[in-house]
Amino acid sequence: MRLTRRDTKNEGNAVITRRIGAFCLAIGATAASVVVISLAAMGPAAASIEISRKTGHTCAVCHVPAQEPRLNPTGVEYKECGFSFCKGPPSANVRPAPAPQPAPQPRDDNAPEEKTFLGHNGSTVEMTKRGHQITMRYSSVRPGLSAQEGSLLFRGIVSDNNAIQGTAYTFRRGCAPAGYAVTGRQTNRKIVLHGEAPVRDRSGCEIVGYDGNGPSATLEFDIAE
Repeated sequence: MRLTRRDTKNEGNAVITRRIGAFCLAIGATAASVVVISLAAMGPAAASIEISRKTGHTCAVCHVPAQEPRLNPTGVEYKECGFSFCKGPPSANVRPAPAPQPAPQPRDDNAPEEKTFLGHNGSTVEMTKRGHQITMRYSSVRPGLSAQEGSLLFRGIVSDNNAIQGTAYTFRRGCAPAGYAVTGRQTNRKIVLHGEAPVRDRSGCEIVGYDGNGPSATLEFDIAE
């Protein structure tokens, strides 16, 4: 078959296009390798800072708080994906928070003890009040919860104007209860507490962050008649 001048030109353009494509792929691979090598050459602290600048996330998104450079599950995924969030960006709500501080405990040894039953998400909670000190424990637990009857849900103090502060606890089966600081108020026949609740490892008990918008962040109690 005899090739025309136009056929020769088209074949030449195709060769050039394939070469340009191969060249671009090679540059992309080289750039990715340079990023990995550069991060590996840095010390752990410098690499964490550089990644934080690149992603716009704090170091605690990928590292276990106060145990750097230990990685949490998000950090392991980021590393295994070639230093990228290939499974989607981490939740913007999850962030590190300081460990909950115990509420000050005034001495009310001689105050009478008062008990009140509260409704809480289908469970019943017994609130014990002695002076300014209050505790809340599960009296009956709805099916599906990891807490048990008698589990401590909250311990803290209430002021004369019904402001409440203290430590609440969240539960996961097989794990120790995780405490977090909450504040709130009693109004009429309702108590509402709010805080940044612990976020656990997806498959374990380890606390990897705190979330002010999660299901355990706001606790609501209805005071029984």
